[in-house]
Amino acid sequence: MSNVNYSFKNKHDLIEAEVLKLTQSQRLACAAYAIATEQTPQLRALLKQIDHIDVPVNGNTLLMLAVTANNKVATHMLINEFGADANEINQDGLTLAEYALKIGHLDICSLVSRHSNNAIRTVPSITKQQSLKM
Repeated sequence: MSNVNYSFKNKHDLIEAEVLKLTQSQRLACAAYAIATEQTPQLRALLKQIDHIDVPVNGNTLLMLAVTANNKVATHMLINEFGADANEINQDGLTLAEYALKIGHLDICSLVSRHSNNAIRTVPSITKQQSLKM
């Protein structure tokens, strides 16, 4: 078993040559970490070497993780540069745009909506649910 270090020492220490040493599962896990910690250069290097961008990591795709993290740069990159599926439906039956709206990430909701065929189907019910929680 290989000894892989998942931590990033600085913004530029994970280079494409190092990414090639990782398995697809490790690349996805590192990409999820890069999204959560907003490490854009590392994320881009990883995404270039991931075969299937829409594979779930612990139940969520990288795009869903970017939406959840309110990471606009990663969301834009995943959709526009790497072809992530903006029509994704989460385990609760919400589109990415609906989910972003529900958790209050309005900029992300707008971004995802521009690239989705089924962006927001239930705005009244989502906004009603959100107002009930306040």
